[in-house]
Amino acid sequence: MPREVVVAHRADRFLVEVNSGGFDGFFSWERDGVMDTIPALTALGLADTAETLKQAIELFAPDGWPATPEQFEDAHIAYLDDDERSGQVEALAESIMNDSKRIEVATHAYVRAQLSVFEQLDA
Repeated sequence: MPREVVVAHRADRFLVEVNSGGFDGFFSWERDGVMDTIPALTALGLADTAETLKQAIELFAPDGWPATPEQFEDAHIAYLDDDERSGQVEALAESIMNDSKRIEVATHAYVRAQLSVFEQLDA
């Protein structure tokens, strides 16, 4: 898959999942793609959004992003049991939700700028 397509896909999944279930939903549904979302957001010119994601990741998994489903489940349980951390992550998710339009506009502009790459997928 071309990098341009992956960038747009990661940004789209990020926005959909955070708006549907906050960072908890994004982390749970997109566990394997979470870390790839940081450079994707940066490629879209959304370094501040990527930084917010990094902050949420650090709060969710202070020892680093879980490498296995079991490690994820352990980190998830610890996160849910920590009201302070989960409250901070919820506030970060709220900031992303409030910024959804700008993220969507940046994603659409990126896709339009890379249209030739996307058109080759249909060829």
